[in-house]
Amino acid sequence: MIDKVLVYIAEGLDGYLGNLYEEPAGLAKVGGLGGEEGEVPNQMVVALLNVEREGAMGISAGFQTEGKGFLQKMPPWYLNMYFVVASVFEEKRYTDGIKMLSESISYLQQHPVFSPGIGKKFMIEPVTLSIQELTNVWSILGGRYYPSVVCKVRMLRFEGDDISRMVGSVRGK
Repeated sequence: MIDKVLVYIAEGLDGYLGNLYEEPAGLAKVGGLGGEEGEVPNQMVVALLNVEREGAMGISAGFQTEGKGFLQKMPPWYLNMYFVVASVFEEKRYTDGIKMLSESISYLQQHPVFSPGIGKKFMIEPVTLSIQELTNVWSILGGRYYPSVVCKVRMLRFEGDDISRMVGSVRGK
């Protein structure tokens, strides 16, 4: 599911930027940011930063009614996904990259709710990082900073179909 969400965002962004700049494709992609030294794709790169548990959903016991009894399944996990959209351009095209970053932010602001064809809707929101947090993120990603925006996709739900056990109903007399 995470891959489908990232690809959906990158493809939408690529189409949006392609229309603005009259380029057929190749202005945005999903990829890592710690690439080979000297490798600069002159593109917007969408990369996963982190996945965290959504605390607001609590933890359920995983029981569901089934006829006169109950099914026990492992409770679903609700997760939030953090991703970065980075302007990875060579130095001589820095202002082009900043312009594309601005257009990318505009695209994300205009399309905060999306459904990547997996039967679920997701919501994107911007995330503010302090300078220290940014330093930590870019150190982990290889040390080179690229102008970027960090966003959060809320509420990815992971739930398997395996039934742990079936329990009969409890009746009092």
